[in-house]
Amino acid sequence: MRHSSHNLFLLEMLRFALLLAALASPGSLFNLDTSSAIVKVGPPNSLFGYAIAFHQQSTSSDPILLVGAPKAISEDRRSFGIPTGAIYSCPTEQTCRPIKMEFIYNAQKENITEQWLGVVVRSAGVGGKVLACAHRYQLVRALNNVAETRSIVGRCVLLSATLKPDIYDTDSGSGYIFCGNRMSTHERFGVCQQGLDAGFTEDSQYIYFGATGAYSWKGL
Repeated sequence: MRHSSHNLFLLEMLRFALLLAALASPGSLFNLDTSSAIVKVGPPNSLFGYAIAFHQQSTSSDPILLVGAPKAISEDRRSFGIPTGAIYSCPTEQTCRPIKMEFIYNAQKENITEQWLGVVVRSAGVGGKVLACAHRYQLVRALNNVAETRSIVGRCVLLSATLKPDIYDTDSGSGYIFCGNRMSTHERFGVCQQGLDAGFTEDSQYIYFGATGAYSWKGL
């Protein structure tokens, strides 16, 4: 009888501890309004919605939903018809439209097919810039030669608050390619895959990138 009472006491103490833990844990509930939801739809098989971010061009403008579609077909003039991926601007009451990137593109030195632009989309906040990444972007050396090599370095691009390619973006409009001019072996930077994650620091003064494939996939 004493053993049974002791077990019952321990069980009650455990219940009390769990109740305290539940009360102390921060949490909130909300209901999803499915009856009046705003639905945004992108191209078929484009992975539309892989990454999203809310963006506001200024304090007086309405919020815009930015949507990454890493397998979308490009509508840009220089890369039309290539599955580069895309970023879509989706105002609340309007149809989503792809943001024009118009990369400076050299087919002899770059491969943008299946680069997965839109795997990451980040906004620096109201009036801030927008960052988008393509972690499968490749640099090509000695194309169509027996010594041809391809390095999956990845890249990220910076857009202004108004969603235009930033005039101060690096590498002559190609974006931020951190691993581009470094040792291209897999032991170093040849498979960087920069941009599998990226973002802005809290003060929005700096950008950070993840490069999971660097140093034999140890990452940096």
